[in-house]
Order: sequence, then structure tokens, then C-alpha cells
Amino acid sequence: MEIPLYLAMTASEIAACKHLPRRLGWMACHFDPAGTGLRDLPPAMPPNSLVILDDSIPFGGHDPDRIAAELKKALPRNCSGLLLDFQRPKAPEGDKLIKALGALPCPVIVSKQWHNGGSFPIFLPPIPPDQSPQEYLCAYAGQNIWLEAARDSVTLELSAGGNRKAEFPQGLSGAYPHEEKALFCHYRIEEKPESILFTLRRTPEDLRALFNAVTDFGVTNSVGLFQELGAKWA
Repeated sequence: MEIPLYLAMTASEIAACKHLPRRLGWMACHFDPAGTGLRDLPPAMPPNSLVILDDSIPFGGHDPDRIAAELKKALPRNCSGLLLDFQRPKAPEGDKLIKALGALPCPVIVSKQWHNGGSFPIFLPPIPPDQSPQEYLCAYAGQNIWLEAARDSVTLELSAGGNRKAEFPQGLSGAYPHEEKALFCHYRIEEKPESILFTLRRTPEDLRALFNAVTDFGVTNSVGLFQELGAKWA
């Protein structure tokens, strides 16, 4: 069974979109740099939407109880969850913030960087196209996993002098004529004078197959960017 996919959209994308996704994510609330609460809280949102709070503005000196109260007032009806998409190292008061948000009337999904091993669902980065779901997810067995969905690329360069790996979060364009079903990806091969390049990327069809496979490893939901994955998942 394919896991649900929430498509994260900015306010301008939402305003310009004639047909919103069935599973919409608000991107994003921020910590107020001039106060102790939040800014960019969502306006009226459809029921069962996902609200995303990121730490592009660092958490520090903010009031966890005030933040929880502001979110409780702003969350849409039957909110599917609050995603803490935090990429910075956990702040000293991070656990206090997570505890305060745990009282909200919706699931609180915590990024890998801030997850404290408790009962909160964990948000993981995308599975790299050179890794199988089992290899990537086995360390999180028994947890409720929300998975970031993206069409990233990985290049593996093999040479007599050693091997190198490079990751491209925005993906590399071009043709990927070969398929690797075990990794749910497609790839291309480029021969150079002293090395061979293998570039791997997931097509939309690969992502759908991946979404069907990861339910066996505790993944319950996924979140991706509307601007990257497009309206075909809306």
C-alpha cells in the first residue's frame, strides 16, 4: 500500500494554485527573531493539512509555552500533524520545546537531528538512491517514521585510485536509461579515461514503488516539495 504524501507549499504557491493537493503542507512557520513566539503562522487551511515549523531562524530565547499556545490557535481543523523540520543541532532548551508541543491536539513529528528517542514520530531525510529501504531504515525499527520524499541524485566514481561519492540534493537532469529495482532507482553510466561514473536518481515511478515498499519498515507518511514533485501527486 502506498504511503500518504504531503506536498509542502509556500504561501505564494498556495495562492497561485487552482487545485490544492489532497494532502497539503504549510511551508513554513518560523521562530520570531524579534520576539519569543512564532511568525508566519498559517492562515485558514483545509482540514487534515500538515503544518511545518523550521529552524531557518534559530531557536533560542523563545518561550515554548507561548509557541504551543500560538500553534494550538493556528492549527487547521483535524490537523494531520506538526512537522518540526529542524536541521540545526538541537538547542539547549530543545527538549523543553518538544515537551510543550506534545500537548497539541495532533501528532508532532520531530526531525532526526532533534528526536530524543521518545514516542514522537521521527522525520528522516530521503533514502539515498544508492541505498535500499531496508539498509537505510533498519536502525529505526519499531518507530513511527515520516520520510522526506525527493528526487536527489548520487554519483559514484570508480577508479583505480579509489572511489568517490557525490550527492546532489536538487537532482541532476538528463537520461537515466538503466533500472535497478532493488534500489528503486534508475541510473546512467559514463566512461572517462581513468574512471567510470554511475549516476543514480529516482523517477516518479521509482518513488511510487518505493512508497509501496517502505511500509514494511515502519514508514507511515511522507513529505515532499510541491515545486519538485509537481501536481501529479496533488
